[in-house]
This record gives sequence, structure tokens and C-alpha cells, in this order.
Amino acid sequence: MLIPVGGLPAPPDASPDAAQADEPTQGTGDGIGDFFNIFIDLDSDGDTVYAVDSHGTFAALAAKDGAERWRVSLTETFGSRRPHWGYSASALVDGDQAKLEAQKTAIFDKEHAADALKNELRGRLPKSMLMPVDRRDLLDVLGMQDSIADTAQDIAGLLVERQMEVPDGMAEPLMALVNRCLDTCNQAGKIIEELDELVEMGFRGREANQVEDMVAELNRIEDETDEMGMALTRSLFAQEDSMKPVSVMFWYQLIQWVGDLADYAEKVGDRLRLLIAR
Repeated sequence: MLIPVGGLPAPPDASPDAAQADEPTQGTGDGIGDFFNIFIDLDSDGDTVYAVDSHGTFAALAAKDGAERWRVSLTETFGSRRPHWGYSASALVDGDQAKLEAQKTAIFDKEHAADALKNELRGRLPKSMLMPVDRRDLLDVLGMQDSIADTAQDIAGLLVERQMEVPDGMAEPLMALVNRCLDTCNQAGKIIEELDELVEMGFRGREANQVEDMVAELNRIEDETDEMGMALTRSLFAQEDSMKPVSVMFWYQLIQWVGDLADYAEKVGDRLRLLIAR
């Protein structure tokens, strides 16, 4: 559940820029996007909840209704650098089984919703009239997007059905890999959003050139995830003598599935590049 919050003045010792009263409404919740995702219990009277969002905004919220009392930007106030994966919490790294279950349920719900959208889109594609692009090509793009959702579901299912303890030294690179793979999915989403313009321009001109540049950036990010995945796998194998063989196998599978998110995202971009080439 998201609790609406509004901007209130920052505390007196905060930087002037920290008060952002005119910002759009945010909320406390599951950590998606700009919603606050890390809660800190510092107030003994239970009247205030302190939270950090992925951008490093530290805020005090009323426990009763989520009203925002003040906020401070950790990066601006203290001159710190935002971590590569943002200020975030990991249910897996923290060993929080209840949160893992909740996230698994959310992922499964979204995957089911994605399946419904996929089936609806397939049913709406005309079969007997000319289209700007080949129907099979659009179905390929749709299939790659569906594979991203299916893989996320597989990852969530594995992490809940089998309790997996993160091996020593792998928490930070694992989170970095996950977030970089999410970058590829976001980039693929931006490319898909250009499809209407591509059709309108006949897959030619400035719009086509812009999409080709976006696909090239997607390929570059995916290459990074390949390197990160291989480094993480080497770290896993370096510890295999101290781990149960089955645990090594499951962790290897998990790393592969996380990397598959980026691979499928790249294939979405490649399919659209083929449409432009034709």
C-alpha cells in the first residue's frame, strides 16, 4: 500500500535545496521508482518513520498518515556519491524471507498481467490485411518481452522455494549486476516506446537513426552485464570448495537467469533494428 506524502520544510540544519515542497506527491511503499524503499526505526515513541529513497533522499514521515515532516538529500548535504545501484535494500542480501515472499507475489502478479496483455495484443494483430511491418516480426518482439517477464518469475520462484544465502563477497557485485540488467530492460522499454513514431515515419529518417543509437547503447550496456556476470561466476567458483555442490549449481543458475534479463532485452532491440534494416 502506498501512503501519500506531501513536501514540508526541511530541518533547520539541512541545506536550502533539501526542502522540495513543490515536488510531485511521492509515497512510502515497495521501493519501485521514486517511492521510499528503506525504513529505519529510530523513533522510540513510534510517531515518526524515517526512510531513504533510491536517490538518497532521507525523510521523516508521520507514522499515522505518511505526512512528510522534512527531507534531506544525502548526496547534496554530505557530498556523498550515489551508489551505482542507488540507495536500495535487498530482501535476499538481508535474509528477509517475508519480504522475499511479498516481492515474489508482486512479480508473479505482474507476470500474469503481462501474459494477459500479450494474449490480448496477439488477438488484436490483423491476419488478413497489409501491415507496415510483418506480423511475425511483431510477434518476435512480443515474445522477447514475454521472456523477460518469465525469467523474472523464475528468479523469484527459485529464491522463495529454496532459501539461498549469498556467498561471502558476492552481495555487492550481485546487486550491481541485477541493477545493470534492469538498465537494459529499461532501455529496451524506451526503444519500444518509439515504435509508433517508427511506423509513422516508415522506419526511415531521423527517428530510425535515433532508435539505432538507442539500440547501440542497449548493446553496450548488455556487454557490461556479460562482463559482470562472468566476474560474479568466477567469484562463485572460487568458493565452491567451501559450498555444497547443489548450492553452487543453484547460484550458477541464478546468475545465468539474471544475465538472461539483459540478453532478452538486447534481443528486443535487435528485432527492432532488423525492422529498420528492412
